[in-house]
Amino acid sequence: MPTTSEGLLDLLELAREADAGSRIEHRDAIAGYGAAAIREVRPWLGDAALAAFAVRVIEKAGGADADARGLAIEALRGVRGAAFSEPASRDALDAVRRLGGALRPAQGTKREPTRRTTGPLPALLRGFGYRRRELREADLLGNIYSGISYPAAGDHACLFSGGPNSESYGYRDMPFGDNGYRYYGEWRGTRDMSYTGGNKVILDRSPNLYLFVNEGSGVHRFEGRFMVTGHETVVAEREGTIGEAIVFTLERVADEVQL
Repeated sequence: MPTTSEGLLDLLELAREADAGSRIEHRDAIAGYGAAAIREVRPWLGDAALAAFAVRVIEKAGGADADARGLAIEALRGVRGAAFSEPASRDALDAVRRLGGALRPAQGTKREPTRRTTGPLPALLRGFGYRRRELREADLLGNIYSGISYPAAGDHACLFSGGPNSESYGYRDMPFGDNGYRYYGEWRGTRDMSYTGGNKVILDRSPNLYLFVNEGSGVHRFEGRFMVTGHETVVAEREGTIGEAIVFTLERVADEVQL
């Protein structure tokens, strides 16, 4: 375990003893220690008197040191739930977004898609929205327009569900239970679906199936990593033609995908 320098320990003591109005004066000096500073102030996130200061130190350290950025985002993501005050949770959420990360909303809160515009994706988090461009830049996609998109050399596939007029094209995707999803496979024209192309990839690359649901305006909400637990053919209509569609039964196996 890395040791903490005496200089950092002295600064931490000064900050702890300072009054709320002057404590911020120690932020930059402490944050200058990068990852070590993040590790030391992380426990302060649970202290109502020190949490706001800790959030600012962690954000400053993560923003100034690329090597510490991931550690900062991880620490700030943990500021949720009853153990933390609402102001600390809100400050941490804002800090994660400024650092270029995404944070899953606390249970019971309204979903709010994250619209990222710069920087690499540190992870895919359930409940947050991503644009196809971002996913392509993270090397997660093959054909950026496909409903089942995957890089040729990878071991995963991104499955896109919903969107304008999806039902008129024969798709009837829907969630079931807490972790299940019925996902219609890939059509090729108006013929019956077959276990080729993207449909074969779904079987081959399970359980690394990353499911996204269209929210409009080019944003797709990540629903987690899924595996195939079954599949069947059903009668479906596409563009006025009756045929057989393949429906995959998917089960969620993870809420988050580390990239």
